[in-house]
Amino acid sequence: MTPGARFIRARWLIGLVFLTMPVSAQIPRFDIPRSEIQLSSLPHSETFFDVLGRRAAVLGRQDGDMEVWIYPFQIVRQLQLQFQLPDMHEPLPLKRYIARIETTPERTTIRYSHPLFLLQQHIFIPIDQPAVIQLLEIDTYTPFELYVSFLPSLQPMWPAGMGGQYAFWNADLSGYILSESRRKINAFIGSFAGRRRSTPPAHALSQKPNLYSLTVHPDSVRKQFIPIIITADFQSREACLARADSLRQTLPKWFEATRAYYQRFLGRTLSLKGTPLDTALIWNKLALHRGLVCNPDLGCGLVAGFGPSGAGRRPGFAWFFGGDGFINSFAMTAYGDLDGVRQSFEFFIRYQRNDGKMPHEISQSVGMLDWFGEYPYGYIHGDTTPYFLAAMENYFRHTADSAFVRRYADAIRKAYRWSRSTDSDGDGLMENTLAGLGASELGSLREASGVDIFLAAIGIQAWRSTASLAAVLGDAALERDARHWYVTGQKQLDRKFWNARRGHYNFSLTRSGRPNPELTAWSSFPVIFDLLPADRARRALQPLASSRINTDWGSRMLSSDSPAYDPLAYNNGAVWPFLTGFVIQALFRQHHALAGLQALRNLSQWITVDAPGVMPEVISGEYFRPLDTSVPHQLFSSSGFVAGLLRGLLGIDIDVPNRTLTLRPHLPPHWKTFEIHNIPLGEDRLSLRIRQTADAFYLKILEAPSVNWTLAVQPAFGAFAGLRNAPFPAAVSLERTESDTHLCFTIRTNQMQEMRLKVNDPLRVWPEYEPPQWGQPNRQMKVIYTKRVNDRTLELKLEAPGGSRKTLRFFAYGPVEVKGARIQGDRIFIDFPETDVHFVQKTIRVKWTVRSHSL
Repeated sequence: MTPGARFIRARWLIGLVFLTMPVSAQIPRFDIPRSEIQLSSLPHSETFFDVLGRRAAVLGRQDGDMEVWIYPFQIVRQLQLQFQLPDMHEPLPLKRYIARIETTPERTTIRYSHPLFLLQQHIFIPIDQPAVIQLLEIDTYTPFELYVSFLPSLQPMWPAGMGGQYAFWNADLSGYILSESRRKINAFIGSFAGRRRSTPPAHALSQKPNLYSLTVHPDSVRKQFIPIIITADFQSREACLARADSLRQTLPKWFEATRAYYQRFLGRTLSLKGTPLDTALIWNKLALHRGLVCNPDLGCGLVAGFGPSGAGRRPGFAWFFGGDGFINSFAMTAYGDLDGVRQSFEFFIRYQRNDGKMPHEISQSVGMLDWFGEYPYGYIHGDTTPYFLAAMENYFRHTADSAFVRRYADAIRKAYRWSRSTDSDGDGLMENTLAGLGASELGSLREASGVDIFLAAIGIQAWRSTASLAAVLGDAALERDARHWYVTGQKQLDRKFWNARRGHYNFSLTRSGRPNPELTAWSSFPVIFDLLPADRARRALQPLASSRINTDWGSRMLSSDSPAYDPLAYNNGAVWPFLTGFVIQALFRQHHALAGLQALRNLSQWITVDAPGVMPEVISGEYFRPLDTSVPHQLFSSSGFVAGLLRGLLGIDIDVPNRTLTLRPHLPPHWKTFEIHNIPLGEDRLSLRIRQTADAFYLKILEAPSVNWTLAVQPAFGAFAGLRNAPFPAAVSLERTESDTHLCFTIRTNQMQEMRLKVNDPLRVWPEYEPPQWGQPNRQMKVIYTKRVNDRTLELKLEAPGGSRKTLRFFAYGPVEVKGARIQGDRIFIDFPETDVHFVQKTIRVKWTVRSHSL
């Protein structure tokens, strides 16, 4: 027989086998639409991706291998597709033909391109179902055999374990059932068609992949999806199989429900239109929101992150972390996910210790072991409890939900008493030696700490927050006590941590009471709560804007000139996006907008340069790539970006109890027109448009809240800005800092829908943005400070690699002179001399020659 005849006969035989398959094996194709915010990239074999729901997760690499979780169990691992053409002796992995990865809010699609067929693997998870659905959309020139390969697991998440698992083929359902000796915990994986291609052991899980195959014929698959359904039930086998069959019959409904869910979420939360950061905000909101997980034994709460589990069944940090949840709540309230915040708080309050300490870490397998008795991690952190108090007060400011505060009054009082018990010397500062871990978990910073600046600052903020919550509760004694300790602690924080010689705040007091003068990014944290004198705070932020801390991809925890610095060390030099978020908020809070904007734009790059739509936990301190040990989808990394954007750059401050919204934006000059939609005012919303030109500032309310609100607007302009004949009915005041000018006015939302300020802003200067390059070292120019020298001269202290030429952009009303640099057109070029050190500092002055108008 000729090769051509053998090929024709093989095609006929495969088609014959295919025609004998049950009709139920395939699902009529339905529309899987593109998304306006779809992320699309070429595959990188080691790059992570995830698909998440409340009760299930797919965690994979872009080489096509993935593991499936139905909480709290890993169901299968090394799940992948294989194929066998008629003239092939054995199947080959399909992953070598991956052409593209597409990510939308509701699904991830892996696109495989073979010379004879195109296969799209659409993966989605119904939001509240313990199930994973894969829809295979195939166009093919020739019949072929498609294999589904996986290693069965049915193991609980770390640190629990279980034995006695087995897997077997169910001929009636044409799929594998995974179970254990009691037949209580069961899972199903199959397509309701196909043939078994492996023979598992009778009473154990195979160490080789389990396989089943389906025959793909061009005519039959053209209008059909082939489904792969994975589900589980932890009470009975019957319920598991009934759910699998129900899902098979209703797949279009579940896909549309999943898509509609994310559309509603994005439609009701804060969004931007017209800025370079619109898409980054959307994906970082989704990255946070998808961290809300429901466990059948524990309930629903916020986990910390997601990543491949490896051999240890630790899928990133996909279990519950109290401190992360309270940190993330400041971002989530800012964009309006109030239900998610409530659920998260209620989860952690359930596990509050009797003495008031809040939980740090709760494994998803707590229902199977004595987590709090036999493992040391449950309450190891000291900062979680005061952060709970600060987060509760922040939640109340965003909701005026006094009923929620009263419901958990006991938890608030207990948390306050426990936190106060960790201040042995009565200086208002919590102590690591009594409370537990704070800013550092590993390395020399932790070993020396008696009181670190992070724990001290969050404790002081907790005293202030408790005083506010006590007022809601009508507890005058608690309010007086908390306010006293707030005032005491704030004074002592500045007195004990300020390092006048070095011009920054020390990292900690050692156990002996001596200062530990290390420069760390943690010194930004008290600035975002206004706990430090403004003049010292501004000075202390300058070294954080320098290359000692600041890289092109975020802030190092520890300065690179420290003897203890190690770029790979978790707490001694690596870059943390969540900590960068604190730095960004502090920079904008103290009007260092140029450094703040550059750091914010750097964080925004992550949604497309690595795992799509998410941000990693920790990155090298020297090169733009995550550590090998980094969790690729870390929630508080995304909250760093979101809080830096909404609370920092836009300066959004929401006070629902007093119906006051303050906007203090530091807008880049090139943001000409943009819109903010769905600013969350409790259950109400406000949308507005901002437009700025060389001589005017416009604000128009697009959607007003249903009740009257006070809107306080304080936009920042250049250091020399003033007003020009503004026919504006509201009183406008002027507030100058050393680096910018704020024009401050207040309106009532039911009295005015549009306003215009005629502004004289004669000089604006900003760095030309250089996106970080994957795998490259620190190269961007850093803006250490900008300040007004006199009424016509602006001074900038800059830093860049020696031997490099960097660029500033500017606009001015008249001629400009520069000292220390060269002007060409609308750019200023700065040459940094070659030296023995990597980064070189240089100070330039920009002088304009037309006097500004004053108020």
